[in-house]
Amino acid sequence: MQEDYGFDPLEAYQLLTQVGKLHVENMVDTLYSLVAKCPKEFC
Repeated sequence: MQEDYGFDPLEAYQLLTQVGKLHVENMVDTLYSLVAKCPKEFC
């Protein structure tokens, strides 16, 4: 978000904590997969 959209690190953190979604996938293996999403209207 910093490189692509010019966000300050703290602004990106604040935005993602408010509108971002996080899903834990692939819990069978010892290495988990995480999917993070942010609606395009906020970026």
